[in-house]
Amino acid sequence: REFVTSRLARGSTVAIMITRGLMNTPVFGNNVFHGARVSDVDVTAQRLKNVLQKSKTVLAGVGYSMGAIILSNYVARSGPNCYLDTAVAISGGLDMRGQLDFHRSMRLWQPMLASELREMILVKHRSKYEERLSKKQFRSLLRATSITEIDV
Repeated sequence: REFVTSRLARGSTVAIMITRGLMNTPVFGNNVFHGARVSDVDVTAQRLKNVLQKSKTVLAGVGYSMGAIILSNYVARSGPNCYLDTAVAISGGLDMRGQLDFHRSMRLWQPMLASELREMILVKHRSKYEERLSKKQFRSLLRATSITEIDV
């Protein structure tokens, strides 16, 4: 919030992208939340870049936590085809698989994060997950103890 307020005060335009299904955003079809999906970022950045093409406006992506992970993943996968002019990732990582070997993370943070994310996505979109996933995959989602297990 502080970043947005600061940029608006300096005359910037700020667009906030919310990952599908989070913060009460609607989900059309069965393409529900997936932390490894970067196609939404790509399409959003491309559309913004097309609108800004005639101006000298810099298109910057800023992500925090899960947003930083998705942003970093998008930039890394896009390479020279990235529509952003710059990107800043705060408190996120590009490859989080190392967390699976970190005992404290697996005992403390991962179960808590997985529980919160699972509750957030299933409260409004449970039926979409049940339609999209096999019974075994859905049971695995319900039992997931890490973000990585939810993203599989």
